[in-house]
Amino acid sequence: MTQQNEREWNSGIFSCFDDMQTCLCGFFCPCCLTCRMAERMNEPCSCCIGFCLFPESVMALRLKLRSQHGIKGDICNDFICTGFCLSCTLCQLDREMKSMGI
Repeated sequence: MTQQNEREWNSGIFSCFDDMQTCLCGFFCPCCLTCRMAERMNEPCSCCIGFCLFPESVMALRLKLRSQHGIKGDICNDFICTGFCLSCTLCQLDREMKSMGI
């Protein structure tokens, strides 16, 4: 069930090439991008390879961002995005945060 005050994402999950710097970081160093976003969202990041690359940590960031900023979606969609295209999801989160000034 969606709320009436929810909005769409500012960019699609496959709009990675809209921001090449984020795209390259998301594909070649996803752990760095995950930690950088966690810090911007005031979340702890114990950045070792095992933690940062878990889709669950990215899914938690996506869920938090969606919930706090009224973005349409649900936990099932978050799970699918992070499970099937983790790097694209990271890039979308970073673009969204940049557009909101986070």
